[in-house]
Amino acid sequence: MKKFLSLAISLCILLTMCCSGFASVTVFAANAIEGTDVSWKFDHSKKTLTFSGTGAIPDYGTEYDSEGDIDIPWKGAAYTKIVFGEGITGIGDFAFYGSPYLSNVEIPATVTDIGANAFRDCTELVSVSIKNNLTAIENGMFRNCSSLKFLQLPSTITEIGAESFMGCSTLESVELPASVKTIGESAFASCTGIKNLVLPSAVETVGDRAFYRCTSLENVSFGESISVIGVSAFDGCESLEAVVIPSGVETISNAAFSGCKKLASVTLHDGITAIGDEAFKLCDSMTGVTIPASVTSIGTRAFGYSKRNTRIEDFVVTGYDGTAAEFYAYENDMYYSSLGRYVIASGKLSDTLSWEVDARGFLFFEGSGKIGAYTLDEQPEYMKYNPKFIYLCDGITSVGSYAFFGDYNTIYIPTSVSSFGDKAIGYHYNTDEVVVINFSVVAYIYEDSTAKMYADENEILRRYISDAGEIGETVTWSYDAEADSLIFEGTGEIPENNFRFQNSYSFWNASNIVISEGITKIGKDAFAGYYDEKNTKYVIVPKSVTEIEEGAIGYILVDAGDVVWSTPDLNCVIMGYRDSAAEEYAEQYGFDFIMLDPPELDFEIVENPTICTFDKQNKVIMLYDNTADLEKLLADFKIGADLSVEPLEKLETGAKLVTKYRDEIQDEYTIILVGDVDGNGQINSTDALEILKSSIGLIEFADGAVAAADVDADGTTNSNDALVCLQISIGEKSLVSFHPLHEQPTDPSEPTAPSEPTDPSEPTTPTEET
Repeated sequence: MKKFLSLAISLCILLTMCCSGFASVTVFAANAIEGTDVSWKFDHSKKTLTFSGTGAIPDYGTEYDSEGDIDIPWKGAAYTKIVFGEGITGIGDFAFYGSPYLSNVEIPATVTDIGANAFRDCTELVSVSIKNNLTAIENGMFRNCSSLKFLQLPSTITEIGAESFMGCSTLESVELPASVKTIGESAFASCTGIKNLVLPSAVETVGDRAFYRCTSLENVSFGESISVIGVSAFDGCESLEAVVIPSGVETISNAAFSGCKKLASVTLHDGITAIGDEAFKLCDSMTGVTIPASVTSIGTRAFGYSKRNTRIEDFVVTGYDGTAAEFYAYENDMYYSSLGRYVIASGKLSDTLSWEVDARGFLFFEGSGKIGAYTLDEQPEYMKYNPKFIYLCDGITSVGSYAFFGDYNTIYIPTSVSSFGDKAIGYHYNTDEVVVINFSVVAYIYEDSTAKMYADENEILRRYISDAGEIGETVTWSYDAEADSLIFEGTGEIPENNFRFQNSYSFWNASNIVISEGITKIGKDAFAGYYDEKNTKYVIVPKSVTEIEEGAIGYILVDAGDVVWSTPDLNCVIMGYRDSAAEEYAEQYGFDFIMLDPPELDFEIVENPTICTFDKQNKVIMLYDNTADLEKLLADFKIGADLSVEPLEKLETGAKLVTKYRDEIQDEYTIILVGDVDGNGQINSTDALEILKSSIGLIEFADGAVAAADVDADGTTNSNDALVCLQISIGEKSLVSFHPLHEQPTDPSEPTAPSEPTDPSEPTTPTEET
């Protein structure tokens, strides 16, 4: 009997253990992994999974169980810790994927290889220590380990793989070893706990979306080796406040810092050449950016844009004239702050003659003396920068052989140059590497000069510098040196300018362009390239001009080598007439416009006002509507087209309505809100009490309050005005009804008295017939 009872108890215990599944099984015997020399066992009491034997734990992730999960032999074991025997050399792909209770991992130095996704989705994993000589954190290795807080990586790591720490939302800091060179795609995406990030100096590449939506990231420091910041690399890092991009970065990719709402400061060092589309879009705290001259390409909405592609108000682009910064500002209708001309190279030919090349490709000479001779094998330093436009200063006396051999567009030669060497100007190599005349070069020269003789002998295309000439068939031009003005006269059209400096008048850097009455059209790019870096440019356009084509006024052609664009001239002001083609052009392209018509500055009350009376001589507006706003008040007035009214939030007795013309005050009108004697914009019992006190001589009103106190508009202030105030305050009466022009309806409660009936007993007196 005892034997049977003992057997029964043992059977019950065994059944209980089986019913509780693998998670409750205490395994003492090792389980061999097929095809390897590695075994595993699980100790339930210690919650420990132990691997022994020699070799690597194999890859998983290619076979699935009946429920569609990855088929891993120890998947059901509730281990919190893993022990690796001395003979274990590697951990395969997905080996510990989805371990729901694993909290700590210490990988010994003997394990030299860890596969992709090895610890992915271990949601209770808190700390990881890797003590081996691992060189790469493979793709997805710790993805979605949402409890991971402590991370220790070996000093041999050079690559952080794609998605390796993606979704580790409690990871607050990342200490990357100095050896790391590459951070892969989405490596730390959605690590919402990281606050500070220092990228080692060895890091060269930050991959696409590497730190996407790291919403707590406040600071990031880049090493000097970095050259690539990937697409959306820091997109959505809404706590990031400042970024310094080092000079080693050549390209900032599309949306790299988009959605960084608190990003207020961005420093771009010289050396960056391209900024991608929407790179800094949705960075609403940014009020401006300074763009170095090295940047030659700026993508769509890269800076200064908020939600729904709206521009950030008053965003300022600071940069150098003629560079991509200036082009971006004007393409996007943003403020441009000029840093002036950016000199990319300079040098001296002698103690008295120097040169410099700016970012626009302008080569300037300054001083006096000779430009020496060169050979095809030994070109001058200044020509190595591929200038597009060359300006020889007055004072240069000679130009030696091959001094300006190469490809450029324009050269200005003063009369001081008295001699030229062989092929000094206007020659280059053709496609067959043969020295030939460069027919693309235009030389600006004076008649009866040595330069004219050289141009004639060498068949160089030239434009003569003169004070007058013809343009088109019916238009003439002249330069007035005293007034510093270019004057265009005649009839018909000023024709299109197809290439920079094609028109001879373009040479003159005058402060004014005066177009006379009779000219009807200004062609495309007619004044393109006509600019002045220092002086305001005024262009006077008559009423007769009815058509102005694109880029005709106020644009500069900028040649950047592969692309030529036109950009607005900051200093251009258009002067013209109301409702003219000039006004329409200025408004369309954002130029300042000065009206030549007499300004319309009328401010008069309408013929039948509804809520106001107006004493223009004393500048007083009496308002009979305590519910009116400024718009309703102004509806009673006729306002000149050139007159503006300053905003006024509250209509109250004593308030000043101010009118302006071009930001200059024209007039100030005092508003009297009838009934508002205390000047708070309301009509209530307080006003009624003040009126009563005044009526019996207890107080005296100031001038404005006296007018406001006569509520019933009978010319006196008495208790009836106080009563009306109370009636208005409770809505029993309307203030508008006391307006002098308000139509008073007949009171139906007071019928007209009927005529006395005739007594029938008294005969009527017959009328006397004529």
